[in-house]
Amino acid sequence: VLLKPQQKDDSVDFSSREMLVDLKNGSAESRSRMARFVLGLGLCHTVNGKYDAAERRSTYEASSPDELALVAGARSIGFEFIDRPQRSSARFRVASVLSNNDTFPVRAAGQEFHSITVLETLEFDHIRKMMSVVVQLNDTIRLFTKGADASVLDALDKRSPGRARKIAESQLRDFASQHGWRTLVFATREISAAEWQQWKTKYAALTDFGSQASQEQLAMCIKELETGLQLLGVSAVEDKLQDGVPETLVLLQAADIKVWVL
Repeated sequence: VLLKPQQKDDSVDFSSREMLVDLKNGSAESRSRMARFVLGLGLCHTVNGKYDAAERRSTYEASSPDELALVAGARSIGFEFIDRPQRSSARFRVASVLSNNDTFPVRAAGQEFHSITVLETLEFDHIRKMMSVVVQLNDTIRLFTKGADASVLDALDKRSPGRARKIAESQLRDFASQHGWRTLVFATREISAAEWQQWKTKYAALTDFGSQASQEQLAMCIKELETGLQLLGVSAVEDKLQDGVPETLVLLQAADIKVWVL
């Protein structure tokens, strides 16, 4: 997914034709994986929305143009983030191309908007180099994660198909080295109710008022959830880099030096 961030979300340059074709006509496995990737784009962020009933459209406030681009990209595919009526919920409008997809778990059930329960938002930090959201989807608790390629790829389930990882790594090299685009890797996993309750109790103790927990302790606790992930896909955001930066990235990677574009 290539997205070009702009100051206004309605000017994000993103063509979703190929993704829409895959969502509609792909194999069951392809449609299911694509549906979860769209969910990741639309759910895993800290963007705020303000809905204008007259315009029937939300305007977004984001901490970065990249976040704005990703959420606007999900909207162009048909998974439109509306707003957050409460900290623990987010509203969406789902286009027919997704609601008619039997692998997409979000249904509007005859209503214009669908609310999704957000159990926890685990924001980005420089230790983990990723962010996650934990949501309730019907009877399932699911984690969606996005972040730097090395961090997310290292957190993948070791039993994950190697072919998908090799394709993602090839795309990441092309996006970052050849084009200088900022990349993110998206992943997910299901969490059992028992695991969620156990982790939630531990995390609450670390974040309780008066807790002396360090940032490293919090990050390690969060990483207990961000493990055994299933790869969803890769996004790339085009940015204007200084002359010579793409060539420098190629040389650094050729020297086996790990590179993060933040």
